[in-house]
Amino acid sequence: MLAFTLGFISPPPLVVVVIFDQFRYDYITRLYPYFRRDGFRRLIERGAFFTQCHHVHIPTYTAPGHATISTGTVPRFHGIVGNVWYDTRTSERVYAVSDPAAEAVGGKYRWGESPKNLLANTVGDELKLKTGFRGKVISLSLKDRAAILMGGHLADMAVWFSTEDGHFITSSYYTADAPAWLKDFNSKRLPGRYFGRTWRPYGPPEAYASAGSGSFSHHLGTRSEVPDRRFFRELKATPFGNDLLLELLKAAVVGESLGRDDIPDLLLVSFSANDYVGHKYGPHSAEVVDMVLRSDSIVAEMLRFLDRRVGRGRYVLVLTSDHGVAPVPETLSSRGMLAGRLSYDTVRARINSILTAKFGEGDWVLSVSLPWVYLNDTLLSKHGSLREIRRLLKDSLMEVEGVLRVFTREDMEEGRFPPEDMVARLAYNGFNPERSGDLIIIPKAFYVMGNYAATNHGTPYTYDTHVPLIFYGRGIRRGTHSAPCATTSIAPTVSAILWSESPAYSASPILEVK
Repeated sequence: MLAFTLGFISPPPLVVVVIFDQFRYDYITRLYPYFRRDGFRRLIERGAFFTQCHHVHIPTYTAPGHATISTGTVPRFHGIVGNVWYDTRTSERVYAVSDPAAEAVGGKYRWGESPKNLLANTVGDELKLKTGFRGKVISLSLKDRAAILMGGHLADMAVWFSTEDGHFITSSYYTADAPAWLKDFNSKRLPGRYFGRTWRPYGPPEAYASAGSGSFSHHLGTRSEVPDRRFFRELKATPFGNDLLLELLKAAVVGESLGRDDIPDLLLVSFSANDYVGHKYGPHSAEVVDMVLRSDSIVAEMLRFLDRRVGRGRYVLVLTSDHGVAPVPETLSSRGMLAGRLSYDTVRARINSILTAKFGEGDWVLSVSLPWVYLNDTLLSKHGSLREIRRLLKDSLMEVEGVLRVFTREDMEEGRFPPEDMVARLAYNGFNPERSGDLIIIPKAFYVMGNYAATNHGTPYTYDTHVPLIFYGRGIRRGTHSAPCATTSIAPTVSAILWSESPAYSASPILEVK
């Protein structure tokens, strides 16, 4: 454990956890010369900056990443094994935060949602218990799964953006009616202000040199006559989505009176637009460079607001990310590197061909959601040992282009891997016996899983696991720390800052309170 002493004798009135969705660590080092002094630089130069922080699970997706940050443990224990997984008991695909018993509050949404699928408690849950439910826990994001899984079971409210009507909404799990500040925010119809806007480069031309060109122009609202569902979806994949969320953050801090007394509050916010842009254009694009520079401005404005509203020395801010992202494989392969794509259809077709040749026609595959493959165990058990059939498929899938490793359910349940086997260790951490699949497929480095316009994430490689981690504010002593640390240490460290108990399954903190 990397211990670092916190220098204060009482918890701060407010802790703010900031997650930039799909934000690789190297975005900091690549673009540091172009950051303003009051944004990322202020955090890095005056805070505790951890340069070797990694997620230690797969898949490195949004839902597992946010759950890990908030609970201090891995999917094996918190149960969020993907954004979506297959439930063999109900024969249905399960969205990470779906809940048929809940309803949308404050606007329209496609289904009900809550944290009921989260099997571990969070740093926010512990704060609620510690303060006798007087300390507030508010969680905000463009994404439902990010907001809900950050906040936990006992949060006062999780709020996210609905593309159905352009409102920020919550769930009946938290409240029967939206609070006045949220109603007021929605009444201003701020998303519509971006209709017809054009996204152009924000920073100096030299900042875009690594992308080849800083020239781009993306006009919003070209497919609509008025702001509608298509426009709201488009808005999320631009920096204006983050701008909108920053305004919501300010409204929440004021509306909920966060940090105004000596009972500590917790605000969690996940800026999702970075992820949508990264999937669409790739990590070395001019658009992503622009998003990082604009994220720097978001941080600067957030700090100025917190200084004014809460007061310097009265808050702690924690900044990290839920995952990174792979380079665009075609860019690499065009320059001679081994890179490519591994599609769900390729995996499904290979498994079906093997089992059909051996046993005849059948509905052999229930679901493919890489890295998990769910087989029809009921049907397969009629043809022999499930262990042997899975082993047969494992050996055959290893011959598919782009596949590095295949693990069976038995491999994960027995867990007999040498400590230095990093890939197996991250797969083991991500495997939950009740929710994960029969086979776990790990692509080779720079092979992208799924069908995305440019790229994806989800693997055990550094471009997906390595994320920034910074603690800044009251009692945090400045310094740069290069010793390895894991994102599972974030929640217990935040708990230490709040003087509350760590979440039940969490790891050790990296900052000690003395």
